[in-house]
Amino acid sequence: MDSNSIKENIRVIRESLHITQQEMADLMNWSRTAYRQFETGKTELISKHLEDFARICNVSVEECLLGYAPLSREEMTAREQNPDNEYVKLRFKEMEDRISALQEELKIKNESLKTLTDINNRLVNQLGNFH
Repeated sequence: MDSNSIKENIRVIRESLHITQQEMADLMNWSRTAYRQFETGKTELISKHLEDFARICNVSVEECLLGYAPLSREEMTAREQNPDNEYVKLRFKEMEDRISALQEELKIKNESLKTLTDINNRLVNQLGNFH
């Protein structure tokens, strides 16, 4: 796993909880700038503060690192005993939810891009009218 995936996992976890960077900074007793540097990996302190972030978000450090919650011993045992059990359905549902969230994020970004493109086109037309 690389630092980019860890940064992405941290952002996704925070956003899934509907917490802004400022709110997370407040929870960690940091400035927003310091938190933004933590989330974007511009600081060497990710490993030092990842445990605090995980605790605040009620997730494991492993989930922050991997991007998903690792199996507990009970889940591993249940999976070994019955691979077609509820665990598979649960993980599938989690993946569907993650895909839906990413699709929604993509939709929002596409709408923003369309708006910016429209603004850019209007500005170009206005500049063309001055010549």
